[in-house]
Amino acid sequence: MKPLPRLALLVTYAILFLAAAGRSSVQLTTKASEAPLPYSLSAVAALIYGVIAFALWRATATWRTVALVGTSVELVGVLAVGTWGILEPSIWPDETVWSGYGSGYGWIPLILPPLAMWALLKARRATATNALSAVDTIKAVAEEVAGMTREVVGNATRDEMMAAEGEAEVIDAEVKLAGDHKKGAPKP
Repeated sequence: MKPLPRLALLVTYAILFLAAAGRSSVQLTTKASEAPLPYSLSAVAALIYGVIAFALWRATATWRTVALVGTSVELVGVLAVGTWGILEPSIWPDETVWSGYGSGYGWIPLILPPLAMWALLKARRATATNALSAVDTIKAVAEEVAGMTREVVGNATRDEMMAAEGEAEVIDAEVKLAGDHKKGAPKP
């Protein structure tokens, strides 16, 4: 994943983690008996946001998979709690982070997971494509080196043959010259 989108996601998830953790901590310590389910779900949301932020910070292939799973769980949670809150509002005496599809947080809990999943999947595909491109590049370089090696070996053989032919011509010329020289030379 490119650094800027990863940093933007990381910062957003870290802020959501802090907001949800603060909210659920205050709610669970001061009035847990009033609405234990919503406050507990806010704590779960905080935990998920924290794991996703940490995974984005680590940015290895394994942690990107953790972030992808985390964002999937987050999206399911936002959709389930949002829909459940609309269908059965009496079950929710107070709001959670994901109530109203995250409307209390500017719908960021609804919008962010698909964006994060898209960025993570795009990075995964790019990594796979880059790996294939690297293999293709290595193959092309190896084929080029092999071709150059064949050419060099072939040229060396031709050069050696031409040199040998040249040496033979020189020897022939010397022999002829020596022979001509003997013909014109006085006999002892």
